[in-house]
Amino acid sequence: MRIDVGRLSGISLVALVLVLDSFKVYSQQALVEEGAQQGASHSSHVQNSQGAHGEHSRRRPQVWDISYLNGANVTMWRADLTVESLQPTDGQVTIPRTGLGGFHVFLAEAEKPSKTVAAIRYHYANGKPVDARPRDLIAINKTDLEVVPDPLPREHYRYYGNERWAFLVRYHGELVPELDVTLQTSNGTRLTEKTDKSGRVRFILPDDFTDVKPGIRANPPGSFSVSTNYSVDGHHHETRLESKYYPNPSHWRSTSLGFWVMGGGFLMGLATLRGGRKKKERKV
Repeated sequence: MRIDVGRLSGISLVALVLVLDSFKVYSQQALVEEGAQQGASHSSHVQNSQGAHGEHSRRRPQVWDISYLNGANVTMWRADLTVESLQPTDGQVTIPRTGLGGFHVFLAEAEKPSKTVAAIRYHYANGKPVDARPRDLIAINKTDLEVVPDPLPREHYRYYGNERWAFLVRYHGELVPELDVTLQTSNGTRLTEKTDKSGRVRFILPDDFTDVKPGIRANPPGSFSVSTNYSVDGHHHETRLESKYYPNPSHWRSTSLGFWVMGGGFLMGLATLRGGRKKKERKV
């Protein structure tokens, strides 16, 4: 079999040019991403100082906005399952730094005549390891009617758009079947499903971000809630689980994937070229 070395050299040269061009674009986008991360950090700092919730800020503590729950009592379960009451200020709850690693959960609950309204938020923090596991925290009955993540995002993971997630609805610890549950995002999407016979409901989180920069990992998150209501013996319960969610990783992984594919093509072309030269030398 005769190998056209000149043609392979041309192919390898083209592949090299494509790789270098891809690397240039990738480097530029990395710089943009770094700038976006710095901007996001600054934005988070400003938002926290103004009393809005931020995702991660090393300079200032995070804040949970519960201004829609007038007169709510707030309870925190730490990662080690110990409990503490918190005092909201002007409808804002400052998330304390406990020094414990793992999930913490926060409950805001307002009691009204013949009505209980509750909101729950899970928060992951770095710190000293604890013996308790996330499932131990989930197993605690925190309020009469509760939406429970099934499961929580694993450590260092997040809720992402276009991914399927499940939730359980419990009343006094018992799962509630055939109950309407609504998912609402800060970007305007509203979905309603029913719990199945085991009290579980599943949603595909919408990837409904309108200003996603392709190739940039540090796109800002949105927020979502999963809520339901239930009446028993004349008493009405409303509850919601709140969290942040992020653009699907496909928005920022495509560039790096293309870079490695092109790089692999160049290396394969180079290997083929060297193999062709060696065969030619043996024939001579």
